[in-house]
Amino acid sequence: MPDPTTGPHDLTQKFLPTPSLSEKDGLWERSSNTGDYYLTDKGIAEMRGIIRKDTKEKMEIFSYWGGLLIGLIGAITGLVAVIKR
Repeated sequence: MPDPTTGPHDLTQKFLPTPSLSEKDGLWERSSNTGDYYLTDKGIAEMRGIIRKDTKEKMEIFSYWGGLLIGLIGAITGLVAVIKR
């Protein structure tokens, strides 16, 4: 189980915001047995949403630059083919 003071590993590794450790918003719940905090279903859903949004933003950047690079390679290849004729 992740340490609640630092947040779940996936979020801290990616430097993403971690929900505050509070029972008021319904994202964390204290275990009656151990006293440790754990994420509720609502908290897990929110964290997954944060990770998905971050992943989507990174893929959009990659798709833009990847498409541009492939287009340039195709244009240069076509230009070389025309010049060699």
